[in-house]
Amino acid sequence: RSILLALAAIAFAHQTPAGDLPAKTIARLRLSNASITTSGDDRITLHAFVPGDADVRSLGMLPLAPGFASVRLRPDQVDAFVAARPTVHFGWHPPLRPRLDHATTRTRASAFRNTTGLDGSGVVVGIIDTGVDVTHPDLRNTDGSTRIAWMLDLSRQPTGRHAAVEQDFGCLDPELGGCAVYDATDIDQAIKSIVGNDEPRDTVGHGTHVASIAAGNGLGSDQGALAGMAPGATIIAARVTRGSAEDISDADALLATRFVFERAKAMGMPAVVNMSLGADFGPHDGTSWLEQGLASFVGPDQPGRAVVVAAGNSGGLYLSDDSIFGIHTETRVYPHTRVRVPMQSVSTGSTLRGSLYVWLTWRNDELLSLGIEGPDGETWVEPIAPGNTASFKTRSGGKDVETVILNDVRGEGSPIPEGTRGAVLLVDGGWSTSDPITILLEGDGTAELWLQGVGEAGASPSGLGMMFTRAVKHGTVNMPATHPSIIAVGATINRTDWRDASGARVQIDRFGSQAPPIEDSMAYFSGSGPTSIG
Repeated sequence: RSILLALAAIAFAHQTPAGDLPAKTIARLRLSNASITTSGDDRITLHAFVPGDADVRSLGMLPLAPGFASVRLRPDQVDAFVAARPTVHFGWHPPLRPRLDHATTRTRASAFRNTTGLDGSGVVVGIIDTGVDVTHPDLRNTDGSTRIAWMLDLSRQPTGRHAAVEQDFGCLDPELGGCAVYDATDIDQAIKSIVGNDEPRDTVGHGTHVASIAAGNGLGSDQGALAGMAPGATIIAARVTRGSAEDISDADALLATRFVFERAKAMGMPAVVNMSLGADFGPHDGTSWLEQGLASFVGPDQPGRAVVVAAGNSGGLYLSDDSIFGIHTETRVYPHTRVRVPMQSVSTGSTLRGSLYVWLTWRNDELLSLGIEGPDGETWVEPIAPGNTASFKTRSGGKDVETVILNDVRGEGSPIPEGTRGAVLLVDGGWSTSDPITILLEGDGTAELWLQGVGEAGASPSGLGMMFTRAVKHGTVNMPATHPSIIAVGATINRTDWRDASGARVQIDRFGSQAPPIEDSMAYFSGSGPTSIG
């Protein structure tokens, strides 16, 4: 069915939180066999704001935090499910993605530990990521027992050993995808088991890497030289990748956050959650569904809790001919002119299939019209004024594309919250990479734009995917790190010269565009502030 019909349908849908696309739009795209990516199967994970007094489970959803819930549905179930719950606001978001021997010296962590005697003991470090390798020496005690007190694994089915906890977190409901809960005893037994691969695993490696930096005790290296920041901490881990892919839904990230804080509370311990995950689609002002959900776990009324999120890897700028490629740009639009903002594929193929999500913001006193032009110069949508929606669809001439624009639409069916000005643009399908897809802007104001590609439109073995051709580095802190209650952490260059495990010298002469690289400077790829509201 066409996007035009979808837009007619969402005109009667329910308001969605900032950063989310209307649920019915995504469902219609899935039904039309487009390439929208979900959490590893044919189900869509929908996010929901629910009234404070609502019984979330009676509504057929999984509670994540006060006022926040989720449900996983097939595309053909979305219309009826949403219509039957008129007081609930549903939405959807593109997936999150996972983003040392001198490290402790450069960060002065070892000096701090020596001076204060504090090494993380008595504190929970929660790792929400692709899982952890529970056999890694840095994550085990000197007697070989695990340092992981609890683990939530969304890639496995329930074990039944902790039935009450598994019930609470939706593990026992196959419609929610299933999950398994392990405590330290379970993990130790799995490590000792003669059954191969019986223990929880990290098939990607990202989560193990993060856990070792945050809380590794250094037992895997000579004299503990590669210890992490808090080697005495207790670890609670969550694998939030449901399959072999690295895609992570906002709902699963929020569910895992609740798991860490509730298990830590049951243990009587303070906790800090680390989330080295992120995405670029959204308003970048702290109002997204996930950011508000994460912020609900911390604050003055909830002492002993903190959430740390990576600033992201989207700050890199890539030079090619006369273009500077990146995921963020900004432009000034003057009256009686049309400004063109190109998005070009930085890939090796002549065509690609995927999805492209673009979020635009501008100041409250400004008005901008928004349109889009295809790679062959064909105008897909003429610029539409604020308060309007438009769509385009074609399956001819080698093109297979659907486009939706919501320009500063408020109220029912819009992902744009009150108090902000902006627009959302979605392109899905297949198109030529020979020429750019171009955003068309008219009016009077300054627009900030972020894009996120999924499938071949995102980073892949064939290239970097779709990017703006006039990109800037500032304003690239990714979501969900832009809320003021969340601690955002960037990346720096700690060293450029060291010896590897075999004693051979390793020297970095160039890092990104820096030649030679400058120690203690920001890494070229690290997300950079400020947020869209400064």
